[in-house]
Amino acid sequence: MAQHRRTPQGDQPPCGSVRTCTTYRDELARHRVITSDGYDYVVATTFERREQQPYLTGAYPIIRGYLVMMRQPLFEVRSENETKAREQHEQLVSVLAEAGIKVVRARRTLAARRMAEKREALAEAQHRALNEASHKVAVMRPRAVAPTMVAIRTRDESNIDPALI
Repeated sequence: MAQHRRTPQGDQPPCGSVRTCTTYRDELARHRVITSDGYDYVVATTFERREQQPYLTGAYPIIRGYLVMMRQPLFEVRSENETKAREQHEQLVSVLAEAGIKVVRARRTLAARRMAEKREALAEAQHRALNEASHKVAVMRPRAVAPTMVAIRTRDESNIDPALI
């Protein structure tokens, strides 16, 4: 059995421990996790009605017993349905408890890199499409008009090119 660690604020549960907490309004689940490397986090899954993917699961740091930096989470992920949100919540809780924050940070970095690559690929595809569209406009010319239809009107009718008439 793991021993409680002594901190200036009192005894802290052992590393890797998970405790279920009372949920707040619009929350599906909330857990308090002491990660395997000794950090204290709250993992919460909330429902936000106005979003396209309304379920948000996040890990938020706790310092000296207080939830801090809600705007700077360790990790956040959105889900389209409740089942997937609960799965992601449980996965995040277990990863934090078993492996610690390094794994979560690595996953967040990987997700950010993938998003950047997707944005870059999208921007490149849009740029390529614009270049192709502008090339098509430059290559396309109006259809040739029969020479008998073209006439240049001037005040002096003698300046008309006889080949065009």
